[in-house]
Amino acid sequence: MLNGKTTSHRVAQGMLVALAVTAAMACGGGGGEKSAGDDGAKAPAAAATAPSQPASTVAAPTTASAAPSSLVLVASNILFDKKDLSAAAGTVTLDLDNQDAGVPHNLHVFSGTSATGASLGATALEAGPIRQSLKLELAKGQYSFVCDVHPTTMTGTITVG
Repeated sequence: MLNGKTTSHRVAQGMLVALAVTAAMACGGGGGEKSAGDDGAKAPAAAATAPSQPASTVAAPTTASAAPSSLVLVASNILFDKKDLSAAAGTVTLDLDNQDAGVPHNLHVFSGTSATGASLGATALEAGPIRQSLKLELAKGQYSFVCDVHPTTMTGTITVG
């Protein structure tokens, strides 16, 4: 009787593993590979590798669209040279070129269309001439930027698409 229960439990476990592999493959997840490897079954392991090929094919365009964007913003005469910037979603590098000798500026980026949103990052407040970089991960949307010393005259928007 004990052997009957043990065999029944093993069959049930095997069915659950097969069901989990099938569900993981249907969802495109890689979780099925671990279950198949633990089970030792050859057929589900071979089937589980098929989703990884489309996943890597899908990942390549994501990496390409997430290619870093580099934007240059010049601070001169207590103004930014641009009010509107645009970038691709992903890693965005903002270079602040402060050309105002002896005048402190920085670049502060906020989520949303005003400086009341969450702060995402800022360069140090430095007197020019100096060039500084700020690297951010930005999702699709709009962001505002400002010089903290001159918040009424040095402002702008970054549109990420």
